Amino acid sequence: MRKDLSSRWKVRKIEEELLVVVAKIILSVLAGGFLLVFSHLYEQLILRPKGLRSKLQKQEIRGRPPSFLLGNILA
Repeated sequence: MRKDLSSRWKVRKIEEELLVVVAKIILSVLAGGFLLVFSHLYEQLILRPKGLRSKLQKQEIRGRPPSFLLGNILA
């Protein structure tokens, strides 16, 4: 009887450790996905427009600075 309780306790402890490992893996995947989405949005919304504006300014093509929500569609 005592040996049976000991083995159950060990199995339960292993299951808890496995759940912790699975939770860490899931959180790592979610964090990695968040970083990928953030870096993609940063490139598309910040870096690419700055690069295009820089190329246009080197050709001395200037325009109104874009506003936050509408860009520069209101001329």
